[in-house]
Amino acid sequence: MVEFPFISTCQWRFQPSDLKSDYELDGDSTVTDPGRAPGDETDDPFRAEIDPDAAHALLLALTRAVRCMPALWRMTFALEPPISCGNHIELMYMVEGGILLGDDSGGGTAELSIECRSMFRPDDKVLQIWREAVQENTRAGLVVVLRDTEGEILANIISYFAAECNRHDGSDRFFHFNQDNDCFALAPYAAVSREWQQRIEAVTFVHIILTPARLALPLAAQALTPDRVRRFVRSIRVHVLLPPYDKQARARCEDEADRAANDSVFTNVVRRLFALLAGGQDGGQQQQRAGDDAGYRPKICLSITASCVSNAEDMEARRDQWDIYGRLDTDIYEARYESSYLDLRPAAGKSVQDEAEALPQLHCINQFRVFATASRAADVYTLPGDVLLHEPYFAYALQTLPSSLRHFNLDYHRVVPLDHSFQTPSILEETDRDDNDKLSLALQKLSQRLVSFTLMADVGPEAVWPGERAQDDDPLWPRMRNYFINPGAIAPSGQWRYLRSNSDDSDDDGQDMLSNYADPFAAPGDETEEHLRDNPDPDAVRALLLATARAVCRMPVLWDMCFVLGPIGEGQLEVEYAAKAGKAKLTVHSHPLFQPDEEIVRLCDLVIAHRS
Repeated sequence: MVEFPFISTCQWRFQPSDLKSDYELDGDSTVTDPGRAPGDETDDPFRAEIDPDAAHALLLALTRAVRCMPALWRMTFALEPPISCGNHIELMYMVEGGILLGDDSGGGTAELSIECRSMFRPDDKVLQIWREAVQENTRAGLVVVLRDTEGEILANIISYFAAECNRHDGSDRFFHFNQDNDCFALAPYAAVSREWQQRIEAVTFVHIILTPARLALPLAAQALTPDRVRRFVRSIRVHVLLPPYDKQARARCEDEADRAANDSVFTNVVRRLFALLAGGQDGGQQQQRAGDDAGYRPKICLSITASCVSNAEDMEARRDQWDIYGRLDTDIYEARYESSYLDLRPAAGKSVQDEAEALPQLHCINQFRVFATASRAADVYTLPGDVLLHEPYFAYALQTLPSSLRHFNLDYHRVVPLDHSFQTPSILEETDRDDNDKLSLALQKLSQRLVSFTLMADVGPEAVWPGERAQDDDPLWPRMRNYFINPGAIAPSGQWRYLRSNSDDSDDDGQDMLSNYADPFAAPGDETEEHLRDNPDPDAVRALLLATARAVCRMPVLWDMCFVLGPIGEGQLEVEYAAKAGKAKLTVHSHPLFQPDEEIVRLCDLVIAHRS
């Protein structure tokens, strides 16, 4: 045990805490006791923060000494604060097994465990000397374990507060520049201490919501510093509040003066936003040039929306008027602004292009999209081709996920057409002779290294088990414990997995009214509403269940599996497998009644017999 309780020059190794007042004893510190030893005359404990310079000097000296201890098995270094609630460092070095030079017993490890109840961390020089010392004295590399006990507790506290904030607020927003009505705001807790501030800011500054009023406040530049933007911010949503209008203006379309007023507000917001983010961007570039963060990449998703409070004002009353009287001459509703578009308002003598080019470039933004319904209407024509183009890219991207991934959840269902007689297009590549869905194959390969897997997507049986022509060995899920799959009502080929119902319930008057009314503006398959598919297709279900049963046989530590098909209409199939307390059980729920075939039952019986 090596301890350094004080320095011979009587210099403190602990600094005064930011919360000095919390440690004062309500006036007792001013009472002097002449009978006490020097330094104990008054009671004034306030040193709780570790002095980084003093701690680094001690650790560096200790590390250099370890290089001269070739037979060292175990060493402990502790730096305790003078008050119980202060921060501390504990460093433990341990050698297990025969890895010391001259020891032929074989095996073993060398581990350096560092426990810190503070923001202090040993620098790279100390850790490098430790590694060199271990390489000189042992036959093994050094395993370094950093433990921050207080940090783990603090992280749990902050995550709880964040969840409460989200639960009561009903959204994912955490940081606003005015939170008068948000009693569950997380940001005020940052005032507890410097450590709380850093950890809370890592949560509260992830998603930023700005308005023109907030951008105009000095607090915006003070809060969104270059360092915070570079380290924490991942998305910024700017909501532009356009000038209101009176009731008389509801009867006419926006004129040039109205558009000019809206453009002026929009341009002012864009200028302020770009100036603010350009400052954060410069700070990030300076630190990158200094080598502090050479791996920095743009991470911010920027979204700009606009609305006018008058557009939604008294909307319920206006709808009632519509229902009673129809469209009124005194209120043209959305037609007032349906042909208006926001644009930059150039200064006198300049063009819109000049105004745009005058804005600074924002290298910190990696994603931005302008979405207006009318301007994007032409994209509907290209959507079928876009799906064919981008889905393989998604499949390829799954292969780049890190090998450390253990839990995966994907919700990627197609929207089921309202007209059940509609034939949805295939998303399979025509060149694939085996009709394999690339996304399904990629998901099957990804799942083999996971612990839990939840899939709700329109996939084929190959998402669970490779096809008959696959050349690879049978897959294995050595870690899989929780497996859930809902393969969707429509296969990637476009084929329905539900058959037409034999009942005549769909011929009632209400259904006839829906089926006879065709909406010319609806998406393909939604022009009429006709629900007539209730029964799962036995052939389609058999292929999926057989693939699932084969996969379960190759999941040796599986706890529970759930296969769900539906709901669509009233038809639903649910197959559950659970292994608890040394007993395995398979349950089938279906409406209408569905009976798995003999091969599926045989595979399930083998699994249950083997694991019970």
